[in-house]
Amino acid sequence: STLREALGRQAAFRQAITEIMEAEAVDLWISPAAMGAAPRGLESTGDPIMNLPWTQAGMPALTLPAAVDAQNLPIGIQLAARPDADEALLAWADPIQMILRESEGAAPPLEARFG
Repeated sequence: STLREALGRQAAFRQAITEIMEAEAVDLWISPAAMGAAPRGLESTGDPIMNLPWTQAGMPALTLPAAVDAQNLPIGIQLAARPDADEALLAWADPIQMILRESEGAAPPLEARFG
């Protein structure tokens, strides 16, 4: 069935990414949370495309605010950990968030740097 095939591909992807993490001693993936800044207003949370690999693999992920763009809209980074490593992800998030807060104001918005 189509569902069975999709679940099989999902399991294979999860296993492959977990094996890469183990082989390369990767504890945490850090990536952009979105293709740009958060949208203004509450009508939308934005495009979830950057979360798709972690959702597909069943890996825990969270977003931390990292900067603001020229319109003062937030830009986030996304952290993803191994499957079933929710507590480890939260443990990594705290010191990373502290580093991001300490560097606030030390660098221009990401859009100004990479525009």
